[in-house]
Amino acid sequence: MKTKGMLVVIILLVALVVTATAQAQSLTLRYKYTAGEIQKGALKGAFTGTVQPSGQGEMPIGVNVDGVFSTKTVSVSDASVASQEMKLDRLQVTTDVMNMQMQMVMEGGKVTCTLNGEPMQLPDNTPGLGALGAPIKGEVDTRGRVLKMDLSAMGDVAGGFDPTMLGEMSVLFPEGPVAPGDTWSQEMKIPLTVMKQKMEMAVNFTYTFAGVEKYQDKDVAHIDLKGTTVMTGGESAMQVKQTFSGYELFDFNAGRQAYDKIKMQQTMTHAGAEGQPGMSMSMVGDFEVTVQ
Repeated sequence: MKTKGMLVVIILLVALVVTATAQAQSLTLRYKYTAGEIQKGALKGAFTGTVQPSGQGEMPIGVNVDGVFSTKTVSVSDASVASQEMKLDRLQVTTDVMNMQMQMVMEGGKVTCTLNGEPMQLPDNTPGLGALGAPIKGEVDTRGRVLKMDLSAMGDVAGGFDPTMLGEMSVLFPEGPVAPGDTWSQEMKIPLTVMKQKMEMAVNFTYTFAGVEKYQDKDVAHIDLKGTTVMTGGESAMQVKQTFSGYELFDFNAGRQAYDKIKMQQTMTHAGAEGQPGMSMSMVGDFEVTVQ
């Protein structure tokens, strides 16, 4: 009996230690906002895949993306809701299709473009040019819930802006504290107007709190993530599907994203409007986001 009693005591002690350890790592994750603050971030990505116009064979494609963005907190309400403006300050996109390399550098509201090293002039009415440097205005709470979003300054968002990035760049936190191993999810449907056609984007993400670790001498929450975004609709029966897996490091003391590492797969099918050729595309790649 003494042996069994001692075993029970040991098991209880182990359970208490495990519980105490879990509680010590339990965190309530929240964003923190300061009026007038500007956060700078960098985005880098490299993708490979194929593109296939209707009636033609597959062509290999490579894409490299290098961008800088900023987020300004204009004001913070008494309920800790932040009014923010986010914009792309600089974006360089390099594509390689069938040994033809095209590079676009977008900065200061202007675009310079080269094809195989030679200057290339884009038409003034090229879709998406209005998005360069245009602020995305919105309101967000401390959990990361987007309460309002205004894309009107960007014109037709289909030309050069991927609206799915809005969801990917901010983790939605749960209402209560999380301990290592806890999982939560985010689901939403966003109406969009793409090339003057009504579409819808469905977003589904799952997050898991893996624990606390060090990043650049700071304590950060390691959050694993995976999810999908699917954009469908329009007269031309276009569908864009993206799947994501990776992680975010969140500086919970400062209340801000510190680093993201994401693997993305994307497929796109576009039947084409009546009398117009369609196209399909498939890409896979990695990108990372660093916030200062």
